[in-house]
Amino acid sequence: MKIPRFISEVSTKAMSWLSQYSMQQESIVGVDICPHSLRVAELSKKGSQWEVEKLGSRTLELPEGVKSLEDDPGFFSEELKILLREAGVETRNLAIPLPVSNAIIKVVSVPLMSNEELETAIGTESLWENVVQLTDALTDYSIFYQVLARPTNLNTMDLLFVASRLADIQTVLDIVQLVDLKPMVLDVRCFTLKNAVDTILESKSKATPIAILEMGEIENYIVILKDNSPYIAEIFVRPQDLQVLSGEETDPQVMKSTLDRFGLQITQVLAAFEAKHHGQVPEVLYVVSELLSNEVVLSGVQERLQKVRLEAFDPFQKLTVNDEDIRQKIDASEN
Repeated sequence: MKIPRFISEVSTKAMSWLSQYSMQQESIVGVDICPHSLRVAELSKKGSQWEVEKLGSRTLELPEGVKSLEDDPGFFSEELKILLREAGVETRNLAIPLPVSNAIIKVVSVPLMSNEELETAIGTESLWENVVQLTDALTDYSIFYQVLARPTNLNTMDLLFVASRLADIQTVLDIVQLVDLKPMVLDVRCFTLKNAVDTILESKSKATPIAILEMGEIENYIVILKDNSPYIAEIFVRPQDLQVLSGEETDPQVMKSTLDRFGLQITQVLAAFEAKHHGQVPEVLYVVSELLSNEVVLSGVQERLQKVRLEAFDPFQKLTVNDEDIRQKIDASEN
């Protein structure tokens, strides 16, 4: 399946995708595909409010030799087809996140240009080659950019540069095309989460930086956003750490060592952000993770942090849930 051009065009609207999408469509299904699990949520627009219509998840037992999505897209398509049928999902309009781990996300400073000059520079590919060092060829990526600031007193401008590997996009499309889903929105995962956090924050709360911590089998990072400008740092998690973070490892010494190191990483990221932004720090670090669902572990991490409060992120907080079965699924979920 050839990657459609509309993906890049849709991505340019990603930071407000839900509100813009709702002007044209009445329902959409969000799909989260991980190597060992699938999650789906169908939303429909009822007046000015989004309502959760369907919800489902599925744990996967991978075939021998399969470790990632690209190893066997057909397997994940069949599992997704089963989940969609079990959850009763009807809409074919799809929103799906792209991995942060393989994306390149930077804020770059370039010479001040008009919109026309910027388009010309990008069209020749000279701009990105000069300001962004890519490990692969530029043609291996789908690139999104956004002008963040044009300071009137400087001859430079700040651009948000986001590059997703075409191979990652193609893998997602290979999976969903076999399930007859129509991709309407593809967005890098950290911005998807940022949009979700935005929906639950009051406008006065958005004046402070937004910070999100995601921990999982693939994605492990902190993203802090101020005025839509992202600061992203990887959180290093060893395979043996997963047992501690999930609550499976209870040896006191092992737990203390892991939580000390984990808390230190978060503290260092926050300190680096504070130094860069002249003392500004986020008040809350929203946690998105099945690994940190264990209250003992979460409180252990919180004890090691001084300037930020950990808060488990609830994406359903501002959504309408009328179905009691769906409400029970939400209440029972560890993520």
